[in-house]
Amino acid sequence: MKRQIRLFATVMVCMAMALCVSCKKDDDSSDSGGGNGGGNTGGGGGSSQTVEMRISKMSFNVVEYKEESTDGGQTWNVIDVDSVQANMIFTWNNNLLSKWEIAGDYVYDFRYDNNKLSNAIWTNMNDGRIDTVACYDVEYDGDNMSEVTYHEKENGHDYDKVYHLEYSNGKLSSVIYEHVRNYFWNGDNLSEIRSAGYGDGVSFLSYDDKKNPFYGIDAFLLISLDNSAAMYNIIEEVCCLSLSKNNCNKYEDLLEEWMTTGTNDYTYNDKNYPTQAVVNMIISNPDGYHRLRDVRTYTYEYLD
Repeated sequence: MKRQIRLFATVMVCMAMALCVSCKKDDDSSDSGGGNGGGNTGGGGGSSQTVEMRISKMSFNVVEYKEESTDGGQTWNVIDVDSVQANMIFTWNNNLLSKWEIAGDYVYDFRYDNNKLSNAIWTNMNDGRIDTVACYDVEYDGDNMSEVTYHEKENGHDYDKVYHLEYSNGKLSSVIYEHVRNYFWNGDNLSEIRSAGYGDGVSFLSYDDKKNPFYGIDAFLLISLDNSAAMYNIIEEVCCLSLSKNNCNKYEDLLEEWMTTGTNDYTYNDKNYPTQAVVNMIISNPDGYHRLRDVRTYTYEYLD
């Protein structure tokens, strides 16, 4: 399963966990700053999420087509097909997300102090053995998540990374670790992420006007900060876009001349939460003669 999930990691969406930098100029309608993190304000950290529905399961089916062109991209021929199916399970303690299980391999356990996320433990299943991959400690400035310390053990050595979060007008504006990652907003939705000094980045081009089931959950903001915890694009998409109030339906991602474009088509329930998303994504090779094309179906289930 891990090998299959890694299959989709080549140059994927929502590079909020990698070098997320701009691939277009600032839109005049976008406000610098913006966050959401969790809590009743959706502004970057704090208490439990106030929602009508809490997601309990997200199933995904991904079919990846490797394609090549002999006429410079006018027509494309499929040369290989691969697929993966898996589930994400969400466990809640009242309105607080206490556990996130991914594809039966990865698990996040979240702990709280006075309804604020205080730390998290990331484990994975490795040949029947449960290994601790990393731990996170969280600090707040008021209701805003202000600092995250990421503890990782690799090859018998301990590594710490400290992420500093800054806000403008109540929304996350930047994350500082080795370089500065800047966040730009259009109202309550994330419009762009980019890193100072780089030309790559992700742009979220349009949103629906419905309810994002991941919005306002501090746990996802925590995970979105760290490149080591990326765990590939499906997980990245959940974490990164938990910052936005609505559901993104069109995006562009540029990483070292590799362009990813995607469109999401949603079906909703009577409370305006998505029950299904069909995602079409194309990852273009700079040579113009090869590309990956993903067709994904996400199915959402909620607690009664």
